Amino acid sequence: MLANTGTTETRLMVHRLLINTIHAMCTSFPLDESKLARLKALLLTLSEPQSGSLFNLPSRENMSTSSIQDTGIAALNATESLANLLSEVTTVAAPSIDVSNAWRSRWMSLVASTAFQSNPAIQPRAFTVMGCLAREDVDDDLLYQVLVALRSSIGRYMEEGDSEMLIAIVSSLTKMMEKLPTASRYGVQLFWLALSLVRLVPLPLYNCTASFLEAVVGNIATSGDFEDGRMVFTLLQGRVPLEEAATQLDEMYGIHFSMESFHFAVVATLVKGLADNVTKNTSIRVLSTLLEITSVSTPHGTRFPDDLSGIPYLGTLIARSLSPSRSDTNKSFLFSAENPVGDYVTPGDIMRLIDMEKIKDKELLLNVAIGLIDFTFLEDSVQYRCLLWLNQVALQRPTVALHLCSPIINMLDNLLISCQNAATLESAHDLLRTITSNPKFSGAVDTSEMLEDVLEGIGFGGLWRSTTFHVRNENERQCTILTDKLIELIIA
Repeated sequence: MLANTGTTETRLMVHRLLINTIHAMCTSFPLDESKLARLKALLLTLSEPQSGSLFNLPSRENMSTSSIQDTGIAALNATESLANLLSEVTTVAAPSIDVSNAWRSRWMSLVASTAFQSNPAIQPRAFTVMGCLAREDVDDDLLYQVLVALRSSIGRYMEEGDSEMLIAIVSSLTKMMEKLPTASRYGVQLFWLALSLVRLVPLPLYNCTASFLEAVVGNIATSGDFEDGRMVFTLLQGRVPLEEAATQLDEMYGIHFSMESFHFAVVATLVKGLADNVTKNTSIRVLSTLLEITSVSTPHGTRFPDDLSGIPYLGTLIARSLSPSRSDTNKSFLFSAENPVGDYVTPGDIMRLIDMEKIKDKELLLNVAIGLIDFTFLEDSVQYRCLLWLNQVALQRPTVALHLCSPIINMLDNLLISCQNAATLESAHDLLRTITSNPKFSGAVDTSEMLEDVLEGIGFGGLWRSTTFHVRNENERQCTILTDKLIELIIA
């Protein structure tokens, strides 16, 4: 709690105190050779100049304190790194497992008593340390208290713009998911909390909340509740006690969750992260995790390409992230395919495995529409892959592409004027030729109203306004109130 606070002299004193304490352990504790060697290595790490970042110490070249900040993401990251180091010290330096457990228990008790008392200056650090320690022992009583604190942190962020506490608590919850018992009463309901936070927060907080969503889904998946095709049913059942707030949130965002559209609604919630380099990697990772969990949870062991339940995730990943490579990361997208391709994976390889005739019209429409979100903000290579997918749909399912004719034509107009990438321009011309050569598209350029009616009818009327960081959420205050209400229902 004292690291990263006070004057430079205070920081140096805390740093030296820790070094002296660990040195005393090395010289006076009866440790075996392996533990003593590891403890000395930790001591050496703390003695090196680079360790000053853990205490926010100025470098020797620049001893000025004017640039040092006590708060913010950097301070929380330093606190987490320091907590992880000290956690290892309690394991290595303890003469027995019982003593190590006693130290950690006492440490956790002190941290908890600090975290749950109102003190904005110190609470974020306490929650950060709690997340590191709670990886081994999480119960519903602790989770209840953290969720209560989360409610106040959301209000503080929306009213004052202070995100430090919110980030600390959500990050702590993310780590807690690793050890949350499958019997927890909060397990499935935390999915809806994480999803609501992803919907609510602006771009700088997206990575934090999306990682929380990934951790929650991973925890539930390990319980076996998703097996035999029960993923959507299980998650929607967990939403029933929260319907008072969850349904209103769906109305506010214009994205509705149902048995038929569940996976598309999840993708629509996450897709905004794919248009910015700060959030893209996190978004890809979470979508890939959801694709994997969905694919291994199919009924009767049916896998892609026979089972198409993962198409919402796969279609988005094909267009937005998958690039030719020999890496295992890209091969993982095909882990369940009965017709696996070679090591060199391309979007075309996956497209050829998909029997588009098996996909329902509205599902394909949603897949393509989601692919058009934030199109103008995408990199040329990503636009190129999106256009390949669009062209294939226009060729094989023109009646679906017909509904999207208006936004596609507008997109192509802008692209042909501004784009300078040869491959992207060629794919744009291919798509334009596909549209203009098919008589079904004649006179269908102005289909925007028809498209809006179709999207509204399948529960996605807010697709264009609620799936991007480039459109301001005019209902932000109401959404914040409803998210607070959701937490209230979870802990009730």
